Amino acid sequence: GKYVPHRVDGEVAGFFVLVEDVTAEHEAGLSAAARAREAEDARALLDTLLEHVPAGITIVAGPPDFPVVANSRLAAELLQQPSWALRGRPVGHHARQFGLFKADGSRPAPEQLPLYRAAHDGERVRDEQWVIRRPDDSAITVEVNVAPIRGADGRIQGAINCWRDVTERNRMAQRVRETEERFRVAQESSPLPFSILRPVQEGPRIVDFTTVYAN
Repeated sequence: GKYVPHRVDGEVAGFFVLVEDVTAEHEAGLSAAARAREAEDARALLDTLLEHVPAGITIVAGPPDFPVVANSRLAAELLQQPSWALRGRPVGHHARQFGLFKADGSRPAPEQLPLYRAAHDGERVRDEQWVIRRPDDSAITVEVNVAPIRGADGRIQGAINCWRDVTERNRMAQRVRETEERFRVAQESSPLPFSILRPVQEGPRIVDFTTVYAN
């Protein structure tokens, strides 16, 4: 409030007190401080997640450029690049920095990239495989899952890409296919009959066998 002196014959005889209701401003200040604390807490949570999550994560911000704003620590390690070097590039223009190629080895057009499709078109991408060629000339195959990030009004505010290295998994699957093919050729060309049996157990004891395959 404000105090204004009331004078009589030049002498202060009292004061007028001017009172102003500032409740709304006070509550607004408290609300702003609370929102700032919530934003700091959310950022700390995100930083912890990106540091420790056992997956590659890449996040792009909102329109119009949808720039890359965050990568998990594992993403930077798999890409063999510092995290800061991966930030700031508009989605669609990050492919060369990330060393992204399609599964057939060809370079993608910007609109073919999963993050571009999610950010610009709202597409959800599931289990799509891409190849990353890294600075040391090695290559890994990654499986990506991408989704748009929408605000409360439903508009797209960014996108998130969760990806993992499936190079070894694919190698093992290829070995299994090659083994199955060798077995198929062997059994088709064998002049002798043979069977493959699987043991039937009761506890630690084998009590019988079942036929898995017979030519």
